[in-house]
Amino acid sequence: MPSVEIVRFPGSEAFLTDPLVLEDALEILKKADGVIDSPYYGLQTEDGSTGYLIVKWETYEHHMRLTQQPHYQNLISALERARSGPLDLQHVDNFDKDVAPSLEAPATEFALITPKDGASLEAFQETLENLGENLLKEKTCHHVAAGESREKEGTWVMVIGWDSVQAHVTAVAQGVFPELIKNLKNMATIEIKHANLVKYTK
Repeated sequence: MPSVEIVRFPGSEAFLTDPLVLEDALEILKKADGVIDSPYYGLQTEDGSTGYLIVKWETYEHHMRLTQQPHYQNLISALERARSGPLDLQHVDNFDKDVAPSLEAPATEFALITPKDGASLEAFQETLENLGENLLKEKTCHHVAAGESREKEGTWVMVIGWDSVQAHVTAVAQGVFPELIKNLKNMATIEIKHANLVKYTK
């Protein structure tokens, strides 16, 4: 599977007014060696001010090679216009499925799940897999992809596509989900955010 770069950043005033202030950065990334297809970008639903940039690379090494190129500074400068604070960057090299259908859904959920100290990793993995399998049975769930963060060792990233944020809230409040999520929270910390993403197509 490709290496998927997930970047979060506090959006600048210019980005909040028009996310395509990222256009120069998106153009550079779209043409970069090793980038698969076009990047995705958008705003977090919860706070309306956190920006997202998602890039699919053939390998993590392709991204690292870009950082050694002379024109990499042009990318950094282009990103500066879109952010008002530091970048939070992580890669997932081992998503169990192609992440694109989750990114292209009307609402994309990003769940960062970190096992607590002393938790059984076997039980954690089983619960995570069970959750993903049951989510895919929901009519309003488009897709589920899960993999481990390279930068945050031990943290798993689930990227889930939904009809809407409300569809997600409604789905997990019924059936097997309350018990599954309760079990998962007993063994892990969970951070959930949503974003409306757009695929750069120019």
